[in-house]
Amino acid sequence: MILPLGSAADAWDRVRGASAPGPVLVFCAAPDPDALAAARTLTALLRADLVRYELHPVAGYAQLRTAFDTLVRGDAPVVPRAVLCINCGARVDLVALLGLDLG
Repeated sequence: MILPLGSAADAWDRVRGASAPGPVLVFCAAPDPDALAAARTLTALLRADLVRYELHPVAGYAQLRTAFDTLVRGDAPVVPRAVLCINCGARVDLVALLGLDLG
């Protein structure tokens, strides 16, 4: 799910309570120490709320796109509850990069 900037306050409730049965996909920029620390905190929160997740370190936009395509459009596709990106995508349009159709 892509959240508009104004709805960031209720983002956690939306991630925890999303209706999709799949895991939360967490993509983390590696080897960025700040991203790894944030991923550790986020995964601890997800575990505490018993939310299933998968953590995928990525090094660059090409790896992010490949990992996303493999997981969501691959041979055994996953229907994610949510997709969270940590320190990847501030300079690009992630909707276009990942080929998402939000219409």
